[in-house]
This record gives sequence, structure tokens and C-alpha cells, in this order.
Amino acid sequence: MVNASVSRRPRERRAAAAKVVAATFLLVVPPAAAQDGDKTLAFPKGEQSCFRRVYDAGHLTRNRGQGVAELKLLRGSAELAREALDGPEAPEIGLRLTLRLRSGGRAGPEAFDCNSRDADESSDGKGFLQCASVCGRGSIDVVPGGDGRLTIRIGGPVDGRFVPDAAGIGRRCADDRGVYWLGEATGDRLFVLDRAPVKECR
Repeated sequence: MVNASVSRRPRERRAAAAKVVAATFLLVVPPAAAQDGDKTLAFPKGEQSCFRRVYDAGHLTRNRGQGVAELKLLRGSAELAREALDGPEAPEIGLRLTLRLRSGGRAGPEAFDCNSRDADESSDGKGFLQCASVCGRGSIDVVPGGDGRLTIRIGGPVDGRFVPDAAGIGRRCADDRGVYWLGEATGDRLFVLDRAPVKECR
């Protein structure tokens, strides 16, 4: 059964997500500038970006393990300001993810700081962005495509074995009420989003 509401054990989920993030950073190889083409197309320097996906009732009926009905991934003015910070805390790309759930509820926006990683077993030879929640609620991978789309994944294969992960989507770092954990349900681990006008992610 899909848990399309809040996590009942936010502290345990946050701790588990933090452990997986730490382990993942140790397993991923260093960034490679040679694979930046699709990333640059998806997120041009200094420009706002929006990617969105809405799932209709038919899709949700066929995929009962999915709790997410809509995703909005925004790189807005606040994210560009974080990127422009002078210091090691500045992300390569800043993003903000908002969800609408099957239940009708909403989660987010959750802010993520992203940095480039080399291709791995599930990215089809593409470099990707590893994005850590600024609230410490885990991480997502963002794999830009050259077709105006990108893929969000939570968890992935390591040495041929799928390693689950979880990423909490909430509104404020100090408040875990209303946090929805992507990756907790099997249908909430992989999403393909299309480019959209920035206003659609507001």
C-alpha cells in the first residue's frame, strides 16, 4: 500500500537517508568535465530552468505502487543565488523539487545542492548530477538527456545490485511534518520529466 502522507518516523528516515548519502559519495567516482554537454543544455549557466511531469489517472491506476502524481523541478532565482556564493558551500547547480501526491496532498519545495558525477551502471553512459537535500533528507540523482528531458532517480545499482535510497521532500528544514519520502514506495524511484516554461514550476 502506498504511503502518500507524512512519514511517521522522520528522525529514523532522516538518519537512514544520511547514511546512504555518505556511502554513495564514497562509491561515486570524481566529476568529469567531458560529460557536461547534456547538463549544459538542461541548465545553461545563469539561466532559470523548469522540468515537469504530470501523471494522469490512467497511469496511476496502472501503477498503484506510485504515490506521486506530479513533479516540478525548478532552478529559480534563489537557486542561482546559491550557485553564485563564494566558497566551497556553493553548489554547481541548485534545484528545488515540489510534489503533488496521489492523495491530493502536496510536499515541498525541497532544496537540493547538486554536483557532477561520472556515468554509472544505470545512467546509460551519461554523466549525472548528484543532488543532496540542504535539509539533510537524503539525495536524488538527476540525469539530463539531450532530448529536452531529464530523469530523476532515487537509489540505483552498485556492482549489479540495486541499493535502495530515500529522499525526503518537505517545506522547511526545521519541520518534518508533511515530509514525503521518495524511494519508500517502489513506484517512486524513477521519474522522467519534460522541459517546461519556468512559470509552470512556480
